[in-house]
Amino acid sequence: MTVADVNGKIKYANAKLSELSGYSQEELLDKTHRVLGSMHHDKIFFNDLWTTISSGEIWRGEIKNQSKNGQFYWADSNIVPIRNSAGKITEFVSIQIDITQKKDADGLYREVIETNPERFWLVDTQGQIIDVNQSYLNLSGYTREEVLKKSISDIDVKKDSALIKDEIDGIIKSGYARFETTLQRKDGSKIDFEISASYFSSRNGVLTVFCRDISEVKKLVKLLTAEKERANALGEAKTRFLSTMSHEIRTPLNGILGLVTLMLDAARDKEQRSDLQNILIAGESLNHTINIDPAIPKSLIGDSFRIRQILTNLVGNAIKFTERGNVSLLTKLVELNEERADILFTVLDTGIGINSSVFKNSTS
Repeated sequence: MTVADVNGKIKYANAKLSELSGYSQEELLDKTHRVLGSMHHDKIFFNDLWTTISSGEIWRGEIKNQSKNGQFYWADSNIVPIRNSAGKITEFVSIQIDITQKKDADGLYREVIETNPERFWLVDTQGQIIDVNQSYLNLSGYTREEVLKKSISDIDVKKDSALIKDEIDGIIKSGYARFETTLQRKDGSKIDFEISASYFSSRNGVLTVFCRDISEVKKLVKLLTAEKERANALGEAKTRFLSTMSHEIRTPLNGILGLVTLMLDAARDKEQRSDLQNILIAGESLNHTINIDPAIPKSLIGDSFRIRQILTNLVGNAIKFTERGNVSLLTKLVELNEERADILFTVLDTGIGINSSVFKNSTS
């Protein structure tokens, strides 16, 4: 604490100031506070200070001083004008509190924030922006003064003030939230952001908000989605094409196989029967290829001869009793694991079918 006359000369300095500044109490007497000057503040700062106290008002502010050994320190200062009985100002009492550690911490905090490539805000519990870093200013196009006059609802194009207040209340309650939104730049263009907001009551009741620009990510996702939809559309078109072609080929092929089977039954010449069997085998293989489920593995281990024999009999009977229409052999993968594959073979025809009484009377 000091007491100075109306000219600013120190008439009293307590031991605490002497300890803080490094000057003895005697060295401070009859000196102005310029002895503690650090050259940090400009003339406007001190003109404002003197104008305030000369008018009888209390001045409050933070002053950076320099001690006798050259070290700087910060003081939270209150300068109070003292009047005599006639109402005239006779002296000024200055009460200072050392806030050097706090200012150093604030300076480190500011350095960390300003060098962070992520966009950063401090927001009060009403949604008013009270601080931003340079990274956000560079991206948004706003000046610091312009941003500090805005609330989140002024730049968030997706949410009104009521919804934003609800979100803030939720963050205060849970302590943290992450979500996506779209913010407007000064030129009117819009940017997609991922917002990470934290609330700690120990930080004077403010929200720490980091804004990550995800515009390029959103564009990439949109592009990949469009490509996926295009690929799916091509896949569906391919499936429809193959299904149509399969049907168009399968119908006459079944007819051919039926005729070959009938010819094989009637053929007596050994060479002729061999040729017909080759035709039948090739046709059945083609029919199998046309109708195969794409989910079925290309290679399987099993009794191919027995399967071919069973299917040949089933298809042959279907052809034999189908005078009009078509016969189809379909395959479907029912289950697949590392040890086995369950495949369902279905023979469809438009023939006379089998009377249901046959199944009722059958025991096998």
